[in-house]
Amino acid sequence: MRQRMLWLVLFSGALLELAACTAGSIGYCRAVTRLGDEAVYMLIGILAYSLLSGTLGIRLVSGLALASSIVVALKVFTGLPRPPEDTWLVEASGPAFPSGHAALSAAFWTMVALYARSLPAALVGAVHTAAVSASRLVLNVHYPRDVLGGIIVGVAAAAVAYKASARRSAASAALLLGLAGLPLAAAALAADPGYGAAARLTGIDAGLVAAGAALARMGGAQESLETPRLRVRLLSLVVSLAALAVALVLEEMGLLAGMAGFAAFTVVTALSRPLAARLLGSRRPV
Repeated sequence: MRQRMLWLVLFSGALLELAACTAGSIGYCRAVTRLGDEAVYMLIGILAYSLLSGTLGIRLVSGLALASSIVVALKVFTGLPRPPEDTWLVEASGPAFPSGHAALSAAFWTMVALYARSLPAALVGAVHTAAVSASRLVLNVHYPRDVLGGIIVGVAAAAVAYKASARRSAASAALLLGLAGLPLAAAALAADPGYGAAARLTGIDAGLVAAGAALARMGGAQESLETPRLRVRLLSLVVSLAALAVALVLEEMGLLAGMAGFAAFTVVTALSRPLAARLLGSRRPV
C-alpha cells in the first residue's frame, strides 16, 4: 500500500510538472528544468549507492555516464545551434543537440523501470521526462529536435547499459560501461578542449574504469556493497559527498584539474562502501 501511494504521489507530481510547463509558467519551468540537471542525477546516484544498494548505485551511475558521454560527443560533432541567445530564459552552455536534460531524465527513469521491473516507474519517468523536455522548449534553450533526440539517446543508452550490466557484478558493470563511454567523452574533449562537460565526463569514465578494476581485485567487495549496517552507509555517504565537493573545487581551478578531481571522486565513491565495511568490521550481505 505504501509503495502504491508513493508511485501515485510521484505520478501526480510529474503530471503537475507537465501541466505547468505546457501552460507556459516560466517560473515553474525553471524549477522543473533544474530537476534534469546533471548535478541532480549525480546526487541521486550517490544516495542510491550509499544508502540503498551499492550494486544498483554503480549500475545507475555507470549507465548515466554512458548516456552523458554519448550526449557530449553528439553535441560536439554535430555542432547544432541553440535558439538565439537573446531569447533564452535560463542559462545554457554547449551546442544544442541532443538535450542533455532530456537524455539524462529519460536514461535514469528507463533504468529504474528496467531494474525494478515496474510499470509505475516507467509511467512516472515518461511524464517527468516529458515535463523536463517541455521546460527546455518553453525556456527557449532548445528546439524540438534537441529534446526528441535527447529522449531517444537516453532510452537507447539506458537499454544498452541495462543489457550489458544487469547480470554482471558491480565491478564488471563499472569497467565495461566506463570503457564504452571513455572514448566518446575523450574524443569530444579533444575536439573542443574548452568544453567543461566533456572534461568532467572523461574524468568520470576513467574513474569508472579504475574503480571497476579495483573492485574486481578487492576480496569481498561485492558482498560489502550490500551490507545493511547503517554506520557503513552513512560513512560511505559522507566520504562520497566530501569527494564530490573536492572535485567541484578542483573544477573551478581548470578543466584538467576538474577532470582529475572527478576521476578521483568516482573511484573514492565506488570504493567508499567496501572500505567503510572493512573499517567498521562488516562484510555481511543483506
